[in-house]
Amino acid sequence: MIAWAQEQQRQEAEEAKTFWREDQAQQASDPCNRLEVRRQMMDAANAMARTRYGARTLLDLTDGRTSGLEPAPGRSCIFTADWSSGERGVVLITQRKNSFGDNLIEVRPFER
Repeated sequence: MIAWAQEQQRQEAEEAKTFWREDQAQQASDPCNRLEVRRQMMDAANAMARTRYGARTLLDLTDGRTSGLEPAPGRSCIFTADWSSGERGVVLITQRKNSFGDNLIEVRPFER
């Protein structure tokens, strides 16, 4: 019985490790995780926040993933965000153009 339980634990650990490796490989190839895209999203979000709120700003975006949740044309990415207020959380950043050709950006908390 003990040997069976140890084998189960070993198999679960191996499955978790395999899942983590696959997840990291997928994340590495995701366009939202490219450095220039993260910087562009962060700069645009901070510019919008300064003009509207004048408060906290994004310090860093990591673990970028493309979001398929947005029906609007444009780019939507899910990030782990570090804020100047010391908070950390997951955000959805959507960047698109309006009918006048202006860039619009929206930052929302992401809930799974």
